[in-house]
Amino acid sequence: MYTYEKKGKNICPFPKRFVTLCDQTTNCKPMDKGTTNSGLPVFGEIIKLLDKQRINTLADKMKANRYTKRLDAYQHLVIMLYAQLGQFESLRDIELGFLCAASRMNHFGMNYMVRRSTLSDANARRSPAFFEAVYNAL
Repeated sequence: MYTYEKKGKNICPFPKRFVTLCDQTTNCKPMDKGTTNSGLPVFGEIIKLLDKQRINTLADKMKANRYTKRLDAYQHLVIMLYAQLGQFESLRDIELGFLCAASRMNHFGMNYMVRRSTLSDANARRSPAFFEAVYNAL
């Protein structure tokens, strides 16, 4: 990722929601091997804080995994966090974001590439009370 100059302005080549190392007020810097980065993206750090076993216990208690085949409550939570942090505005954006990051999703406990229809069904069926209970448990 390098700085592009156009008419005296520094322009980052990526959209704002995908920019991680660039700041709109400073220049883009090449990605080098620094000692300040742990090697795990911020999203991975957040996912590490989630206790999967406790979330699955809450899902069983609230019956959040009822009538689901592949997209369980934990995966739905990871998708919603990814969408929120990525500032995605539609189901299509979420699906495309996951397709772009397909090789990295298995590190976050995702074994299923979500589609728009599946995510729409999960959003309609799964109660917001489940996400509230997970938030309160954190």
